Amino acid sequence: MALSKTQTQKIRELLEKKIEDKLKRYARESPSMPFLVRLIQDSESIKGVEQK
Repeated sequence: MALSKTQTQKIRELLEKKIEDKLKRYARESPSMPFLVRLIQDSESIKGVEQK
């Protein structure tokens, strides 16, 4: 069963609001982002993500 245009619009608005709220509350791990730096430097992790 397909969603009506009204349902689709309500879902879109809800998702936009939730994403906007999440971005407003977002706090970086730290200025240097150590988790991201470790992930990027770990070539095995990157290969694992590429294969998925």
